[in-house]
Amino acid sequence: MTESQSIPQPRRPITRNRNGCLTCRKRKIKCDLGKPQCERCTRYSVKCIYSKTTEALPIRPIRPAHSSPSQATPERTSHRQPAEPDAQTPASPGPSLPNHARNLNSQHSTSVISNTHIPPFVPHRSAQPGWQTALETLGPVDLLMAVCRNTRMASYFLQPSEPPNFLHAFFPSIEDLQCFHHCVTYSFSIIVVSEDHNPWVGSVAPLFMTTQGEESTSGTALKLSMLYMGAVHLSYLQGRDGSTTASLNTRSLALNYRKDCLRLLRLLSSKHPPTCDAAFLSACALTLTADLLGTNPKWRELMRIVKSTIEGVGGMDVIISTSTYVDPAMKCAVESLVTLSLLGSFSTGIDYSILSGDVHGAPTWWTVLAEAEEKQHGLRRFEELCGISRSLITLYATLSSFLITTDTSSFMDTEMAHRIESDWNGWVMTEGALEPEERVKAGSLAIWQAGNISILRKIHKASRTDERVEKAALAVLEICASVGDKVEYMNWPLIIACSTLKDPISRDSARAQLKLFVPQCCYEIEVVQMVCEEMWTRIDEGEDEQACGWVEILLESGCPVLLG
Repeated sequence: MTESQSIPQPRRPITRNRNGCLTCRKRKIKCDLGKPQCERCTRYSVKCIYSKTTEALPIRPIRPAHSSPSQATPERTSHRQPAEPDAQTPASPGPSLPNHARNLNSQHSTSVISNTHIPPFVPHRSAQPGWQTALETLGPVDLLMAVCRNTRMASYFLQPSEPPNFLHAFFPSIEDLQCFHHCVTYSFSIIVVSEDHNPWVGSVAPLFMTTQGEESTSGTALKLSMLYMGAVHLSYLQGRDGSTTASLNTRSLALNYRKDCLRLLRLLSSKHPPTCDAAFLSACALTLTADLLGTNPKWRELMRIVKSTIEGVGGMDVIISTSTYVDPAMKCAVESLVTLSLLGSFSTGIDYSILSGDVHGAPTWWTVLAEAEEKQHGLRRFEELCGISRSLITLYATLSSFLITTDTSSFMDTEMAHRIESDWNGWVMTEGALEPEERVKAGSLAIWQAGNISILRKIHKASRTDERVEKAALAVLEICASVGDKVEYMNWPLIIACSTLKDPISRDSARAQLKLFVPQCCYEIEVVQMVCEEMWTRIDEGEDEQACGWVEILLESGCPVLLG
């Protein structure tokens, strides 16, 4: 059977307890019946209310969710037509590959979204007079901020909101409207560890409304990247809730958005000099993030576009100058791309990093961003974006580049290795001990322990049963269990730890931790689980180090995705 003929397997029915609290019943998810507060309501700081009229009701399976009337009506606007299949089709996936990844390239279709003129905002005339007057005093960007200002995972969990009327002027298609609204009200909250004053909401999202002239193309690319992310995340939630058909349709729509976005990004990067504004880099960062969440195997081209565009404008020192003002949207996009590029290196063994630090310190532009956080009001710390210390990311970039170079050659610079290891060990006793924010400290220590494993295994050639390796791996598992709901970028160190586990009890602990990550992740957690199980199988069968690594497993399974 070819990839395009593969048929998605039906999901198991999801059960919901009718004795559950009103919040869980409204969200159509299973309640653990905890009293006085269930676990989910406690986790999201939501008031937990039980109805006295529903006591002693039996448990029943949830039927697949039906489309809303607005989605099912003939008037539903959609300009998207089926596309020609991609010329490049990845290798056929192995039997353990998640079903959605098998069908990824068979669901492509083409959209004719173009860089059209955005119509002026017209207030919705059916609104109440007082509210209408208030709306008329605000511009579109202020209105968008009003929609996004209080959006967090907890508020979406309690009561998903409907798209406001003013957004219809920007998104005439109901599919586009729903995906964009989902992105800014929910998806943006799962890609940062601190949801307070989320820069993706406050600084990046409005760019598509404000770009003009030549910048309007990058603004349209940014809009499409947000649609892509919203659709990927929404399709996963639909599938998790049992609506398989809706999930597949939304995922196909997501690939539409991605194709349109990539066309514009290629166009912008091919100019002389290439376009490299905040909207362009934000579109690249969001598309790569959606590729990660959606396990899209075609992320490498975009990573190359990012690197070539940065080189084409003269490097990061040109993009992030030493001026007194740092654009918050540019900072958010660049810092996200730094982390994503390191995940690219981690996933492939190829150096994609745009943070070319060395043992002599961080590059100037990276230091400029750090100093701006102290001097410029309103800038969010890098740590609040990804939950990892800025200084540790600098050290990890150096370590990653060194290990990749060492793996591809038969020579190891022992003096360089000693300096890198010394700096790595020194970090935990200095900056690592000073981090005040618990989630950042946990994420940083997890990466630090994972880096310890890499140093021991690749520089010192320690075995998996080495006491130091085992201790570091168990420390990563313990840290992962402590981070709660904000698990962003924690799959990264967890995979490294899992690659060393031989004890069945430790493996069971890792499996349990991965299951706890599932509600907070997207499609990517399925691939992480598959990779870990395959690593353990190959370790038990005595295969060599390269065969037991995640890079080779991803390639041989036909799913060379971005891990993280």
